[in-house]
Amino acid sequence: MKWLKRLPGWGSRSPKTASLVPARHSLFRAGQVWRYRCRVGEDASRVIVGKVEETNSGHVVVHVQLSGLSVRNPDAPSGRSSLVRHLPIAAEQLAASVVELVSAGGMLVGFDEGYNAWRGAYEAGRGGIFTLPLAEIVESMEQAIAGGGRTSG
Repeated sequence: MKWLKRLPGWGSRSPKTASLVPARHSLFRAGQVWRYRCRVGEDASRVIVGKVEETNSGHVVVHVQLSGLSVRNPDAPSGRSSLVRHLPIAAEQLAASVVELVSAGGMLVGFDEGYNAWRGAYEAGRGGIFTLPLAEIVESMEQAIAGGGRTSG
């Protein structure tokens, strides 16, 4: 998938090469709520920062939750999903997507479960990050779901 990237140094089970530490320098902080360049009709959607981490190779990964979406999902009772509980994205792509900091006290719903699943995949060499603007990621996820694909984490 060209929109999901595995970073250099990822995939090794060695703690030396597969470490994640809290990011030292980032625009983003846990709890921040941002407005972003969203898809048409999702103006109420917000991105909430859950964690900000840095790899040993210097890549900053921002773990976010998206709320206020309207993603077609045949498995949802209403036919739509409004929440992506966890999404790992490159800090550069997130910075290019956000337009306004709304607050610093965002509440996350079910974030830890998704993050922990991603972290397990990362440690096993299968974890990656998204490298597209948020609106394009949501569109790609919707297409995958509508096409019978599943998303996790």
